[in-house]
Amino acid sequence: MAVRVLPFNTSDKDLIHFIYKQWLNLLGETKPNDAVATCLIAWGVASGQTRLLQLGDGAIIFDGSEKGVLVSRSDSGFGNETTGLGVSRKYSDWHSRIIALESKSHAIALLTDGISDDVNDEGGFLTHTAKKLKPMGIRYGKKWITKQLESWPTPAHTDDKTIALIQRV
Repeated sequence: MAVRVLPFNTSDKDLIHFIYKQWLNLLGETKPNDAVATCLIAWGVASGQTRLLQLGDGAIIFDGSEKGVLVSRSDSGFGNETTGLGVSRKYSDWHSRIIALESKSHAIALLTDGISDDVNDEGGFLTHTAKKLKPMGIRYGKKWITKQLESWPTPAHTDDKTIALIQRV
């Protein structure tokens, strides 16, 4: 909803505030701390400028005007302790960056913790996955990625495994 209502150059603070208010409205009678949610956002415009925002578990891997991983996991927490919508009360809990997707080889992967815990991009996860999916049609690509997630090599891993891949076309 935010990308339809707010201008791209909205400040991070205003964007985060808007997202949080919209999330609260969607909860209805549910208490926020009963619906804690990780938030991974990639918002791009036609020029290739892309805003990345993250709160909670998971990671955003990017290969654009710069390469890197936006990750908010802290090694100081206990077990699966994290922050998220419903727990976070500080803007400093959010991580943000603006990158440019300038060429057809540029991509972004948003990964929930069921994947990001097992992957860092030193092994080229984003590059390999993007290259593999690029020549596939949407239907075949969905089947391929679903098969990869269903046969994920970490047995008894109970965290959700969700991936969103964005490529410059």
